[in-house]
Amino acid sequence: MLKFHFTLTDGDNDPIEFDAGRTSNWKSIDAMASIPDSPHKAAYNDFVWCVIAAEQAGKAKEVGIEGMELAEAAEYIADKYDDVVIDDNTKLLAKEKDAPLASAPAK
Repeated sequence: MLKFHFTLTDGDNDPIEFDAGRTSNWKSIDAMASIPDSPHKAAYNDFVWCVIAAEQAGKAKEVGIEGMELAEAAEYIADKYDDVVIDDNTKLLAKEKDAPLASAPAK
């Protein structure tokens, strides 16, 4: 299963880490559709995605965004954390020796 791993660091405390699935990304794309075009819109997407993923992972309180509206929470994360890293697990999945996703055609 594809998962995304989020790591938020602010330099003063231990990093906050959590995982979220594809739906967090889809929901962030939907949310971004309602945000007016601006020069910074593409950069804003990662922070919106982080908000949705943190809520999905049950980490909103730990991240400090519990009860905030989406825009407020995204701005909080952008201003609070020095680094927001979003990784996926595709490299890990490629190393695993799982059964193939599809079998050969029947003869």
